[in-house]
Amino acid sequence: MRITASRKSLHAAAELLARVVPKKTPKPILLQAHLEATTDGALVLRATDLDHHVSVRVPATVSDPGRATAPALQMRDLLKGGDGDVVVSSEAGSQRVQVGAATVVGEDPDQFPEAPRPLVAHSTVSLDGQDLRAILKSALVSCCRSPSRYAVEGIRLERSPTGDLLAVATDGRRISMVGCAAEVPVAWEPVTVDPGTTHLLAACAPRKGDAWTVSVDEVRERLSISAMHKGLPVLLRGMLLVDRFPDYSGVLPKGEPHWTIRASAEALVVALDAVKPCVPKDLRWVRLSAEGCTLVVTAETPGTSRASAPIEGAVLSGVPAPIMFRVDYLLEAFRAADGDEVTCEFRGSDQPARLVLGKRHEQVIMPISEDR
Repeated sequence: MRITASRKSLHAAAELLARVVPKKTPKPILLQAHLEATTDGALVLRATDLDHHVSVRVPATVSDPGRATAPALQMRDLLKGGDGDVVVSSEAGSQRVQVGAATVVGEDPDQFPEAPRPLVAHSTVSLDGQDLRAILKSALVSCCRSPSRYAVEGIRLERSPTGDLLAVATDGRRISMVGCAAEVPVAWEPVTVDPGTTHLLAACAPRKGDAWTVSVDEVRERLSISAMHKGLPVLLRGMLLVDRFPDYSGVLPKGEPHWTIRASAEALVVALDAVKPCVPKDLRWVRLSAEGCTLVVTAETPGTSRASAPIEGAVLSGVPAPIMFRVDYLLEAFRAADGDEVTCEFRGSDQPARLVLGKRHEQVIMPISEDR
């Protein structure tokens, strides 16, 4: 095998493949990237952890078609930096692979897992890659980080009432709902994408106008995504979580809010950061309250420290009442806001608050009880 290709393109492909390579595995072959120089002028790079499969196609001048494997992380590091083209080659029957000026030792390519069979799609949706990546990254902040709560580790993709694609995530204390424009078929059934697939998609770097296609199989256990990463075609196969995603509709705020805040997301983050050093280490709460017409955020560790900061430019309406939240939840929400201005709706100190963070971006956050 011998090919010549852009160093930047090869590094972009290797960088993405490295994200699917397992950190620990009893199967050394899974630490490799599979390289195949094709007769139609491309080097196809693949990696897998057996649950997720990534394939990236890099345009190349192919002098000698063939196959080889190379340590995925080593290959990524060797290709980092520099411009121009690089030669990747290996001799028939040898496990040594030349990557530019370096030589690495791979494994027998025949031992590498076969590429997944084409997925028989039951339902498919096409949309702008930048839009899908953006809603996944925004929803990720509310994903459950506990491996014992399998059903809420992933992100649910469903059709909104307006026909858009809606990404929903929850950890039991907050819910993120982020949508993007897409022509989602009426027959689309909600699916929950596993964390590994979600992080791989979020790591892709599509260019403006790159179209992605998401396909789900008939039994709703696997999905296939045809994507683009830095101008390179990518095929990603991932898992769907089969455990039931929580029915979150019952906790969505209903009725008119008692009071609201309209403020700059930046001003909210500045005020929260100012008092964060004084939050209690156990509950990590801050209190929102009004002093006259000024909204103030306060953090206090009894007997140790206390800090208050005004939220500059905040506009209050209704009758404000003190309410407490985890400071980390508020900071993650406001930092993920799509626009500069956000709206916060409150319906009581024991009712979920609604944060409007963009045109199609909302979070629902449970407050902390004063009694805790």
